[in-house]
Amino acid sequence: TEKKVEYMILPRILALAELSWTPLANKNYTDFADVRLPGHLGWLDMAGFNYRVPEAIGTKDTTMFGNQLTVDLKSPVEGAKVYYTIDGYTPRETDMEYTHPMTYNVPPDQYRELKTIVITQSGKRSQVTRAIMYNKQPLPAVQGNNTNKGLKFKVYTGEFNSVKDLDKAAAIDSGSTMSVSTSAIKKNLKGYGVIYTGLIRIDNDGVYSFSTASANGSALLIDGQPVVDNDGKHSVYDVGGSVPLQKGYHKITIKYFDAASNGNLKVFITTTDKPKAELIPETMYN
Repeated sequence: TEKKVEYMILPRILALAELSWTPLANKNYTDFADVRLPGHLGWLDMAGFNYRVPEAIGTKDTTMFGNQLTVDLKSPVEGAKVYYTIDGYTPRETDMEYTHPMTYNVPPDQYRELKTIVITQSGKRSQVTRAIMYNKQPLPAVQGNNTNKGLKFKVYTGEFNSVKDLDKAAAIDSGSTMSVSTSAIKKNLKGYGVIYTGLIRIDNDGVYSFSTASANGSALLIDGQPVVDNDGKHSVYDVGGSVPLQKGYHKITIKYFDAASNGNLKVFITTTDKPKAELIPETMYN
C-alpha cells in the first residue's frame, strides 16, 4: 500500500539525500540526525505522512552501571513530546513529560529504570526505550561443570502475549539442545513458547552485553537477574542489556514466544575481548 511504502522510505530517503548530495568534508551525522532531522520529521508529521518515529535523542535500550542516572533528552520530531516513567511502567501521554535534564541517585544494590516514548502532534508514537542503571558489584560465579554441553529446554503451546505467560503454562515437551534455534520447534505448532535454561561459561571478569533479536517476545536473565527485555508482540527487534560478571559459570535463562509460528530468535553476546556474536555451543552447559 502507499502507506506501507511511505513508512519504509521515511525517513530513510532523507538519509539517502544527505549521503548523496553532501560533500564528504561536510558530512556530520550528529548535525544531521540530532539538529536538522527533527525539523524535517516535524514537517512530515504535520503533512500527514506515514513515517517511523525515532526514539528520544539521548536514550536507548541499554543497561548501565554506576551510582547516578543522568537523563538529558531531546525530541527527535519538532513539536513532539517525550514522556517518561521511572517506576517500570510503560509511559503514555498521561505520564510525566520531559522538560529538563535530571539526575537520579542510585543507592547500592539498587537500580533505576527509565522508560521513554515520543508522541507526535498527530498522535504517532515511537518504540518505548528502556534504560536501567544498576549500582551493584559483579555477579559471583556459581558452581558448574562442563560434563553436559548445551542448554535444557521446555516447550509450551497456546496463545501468549508475554513471556511472563510461559511461567503459568504447562510444558508439552522438553530436552536439551546445542543451540537456541527454534526452527525445529515451530514446524508443527501454531503459537508456542520455549524456555532455555543452563549455564554459560565466562572466561574473564568484566561487563558482558547480551541481546535477543526476536519476533515476537523474548527475555534473557543471568543468575536470575533480568538483562534483556524484548517482550510483547512485534516484528524482529534487537534489544540488549549488560551485566558485570566474575569469571566462571553463570545461570542463563532465555524465554521466547511466537504468536504465529513464523517468527524467529537469535541470542548474541559481546565479551570483553570479542565483538558481538551469536552464543556458541562451546560456552553453554547444563
